[in-house]
Amino acid sequence: MKAISSVQFGMRVLWLMLNRRFVGADDIRDDYNRLCKTYDDCFGGHVSKHSQRLIDKLPVAEGMRIVDLAAGTGTLTVPLAERVGPEGCVFSVDRSSGMQSVCRRKCAERGMSHIAFIEDDMLAALGTLPSGRLDGVTCGWAIGYSDPVEVLREAHRILKPGGFVGIIENTRHTLHPVRATAMRVARTLPRHVTGLMDLHRHLPRDTGHLAGWFRRAGLVPQNTWEGTEPFSFRSGREVLDWVLSTGASAGFDRMMDPEVKQTCDRLFVRFIEEDFMQDGRIDVAHCYVAGIAGKEA
Repeated sequence: MKAISSVQFGMRVLWLMLNRRFVGADDIRDDYNRLCKTYDDCFGGHVSKHSQRLIDKLPVAEGMRIVDLAAGTGTLTVPLAERVGPEGCVFSVDRSSGMQSVCRRKCAERGMSHIAFIEDDMLAALGTLPSGRLDGVTCGWAIGYSDPVEVLREAHRILKPGGFVGIIENTRHTLHPVRATAMRVARTLPRHVTGLMDLHRHLPRDTGHLAGWFRRAGLVPQNTWEGTEPFSFRSGREVLDWVLSTGASAGFDRMMDPEVKQTCDRLFVRFIEEDFMQDGRIDVAHCYVAGIAGKEA
């Protein structure tokens, strides 16, 4: 039966690819609008120390003008705005109005008025900015939602000579138990797979891969590193509830026919406990790479 399901799943994936049935950017935006209220508690707050490490390594100075792409709830935007001060400016770019609203609130609470909010796609927003005028570009946990090299090429274009880029992003093997279980659910119900996610192929494999992106965009890699943020759960249900409350589920929940959502949820809970429960715990981790590159002076 497993072999038959695998063949059916493979044929279904091929059909979806040939017919270009992919989960769209609007679906992902809508998911983040839904997740905005739980995002910081379930994800942003846990990884903020890793984002802060990136900021601490960047040559940010007062008065700079920086673009923060896929800014979300402001994990990078807010500390960047604190560092550039009122004489500088941070452009907060995100397609999700919900995520932007959380970032706006944080900035208002801190009395920050030197943030410009742009509700748009990363590449589209970059395309509106003039060449050679910005000091820095950052993107936290989201460059994989676009074409990374194209984004970095546009970043290179808008930067002043000597400007910098800072990236932190999940790797392809991040959250392995979650992704493996989601695929097992899809293979079990191949007829109900209605769309494909291509996020995986846009994620970096490792620090070398990220450095290669920088070079292809004409940037000079200056520093790269990697790390993890572990999570531990007592049941498959806990894992599912967490996934559905963070950006980890954005788009992936749209791959399956909504009529079988309850079935998918039950299978997910069962499968992840069967495959990954050890000593009463299920351990997952966000695995990431981060890096800084510069535009030659």
